[in-house]
Amino acid sequence: AHALMRRFGDLHAVFEAPREQLEQVDGVGPRSAELIKFVYALFGRYQESVARMERNCDKLTTTERIAEYFVPQLRGEREEVLLAAYLDGAGHVIKCEECDRGGMSQVRVDCGKISREALLCGAAGVAIAHNHPNGKAVPSQEDVDATRLLARYLSGLGIQLVDHCIVARGQSHSMRRAGQLGKE
Repeated sequence: AHALMRRFGDLHAVFEAPREQLEQVDGVGPRSAELIKFVYALFGRYQESVARMERNCDKLTTTERIAEYFVPQLRGEREEVLLAAYLDGAGHVIKCEECDRGGMSQVRVDCGKISREALLCGAAGVAIAHNHPNGKAVPSQEDVDATRLLARYLSGLGIQLVDHCIVARGQSHSMRRAGQLGKE
């Protein structure tokens, strides 16, 4: 590494040097030169990926965008599935995971599990969604009660429940838009 830096001056020049020039440095053979070129190409792909993600990242700041995010993920499910998207302060998805899978007519909202995961990933907000495979995109009273309990849990930790989206047959219902999240 020191010989490469002495020869080329800086890391950028090392990465951009042709293989033949790299191999002229004492201790750098064909495999080492190939590894250097591979790392440089890999880093370029990483930078492209980060830039693409920042341009097209999932930013869940509106009820419409939340529905657009969750509806495709729940399409075709034959049993109720609960998903949680953990969001940073700007509404970008830090991670999304399946929290529970239930039967044909119910799924459990585990407030402790969702709150714990939100804390672990440093989330400022959480958006959840679940589907009604054989029904309509309308929350049951149990859905409303569980959502309000989760909102209180998260609020006590300084985390906002951004929305609870109910999905059925490609349609969605925003509990936030309907005023069903409880006191805000």
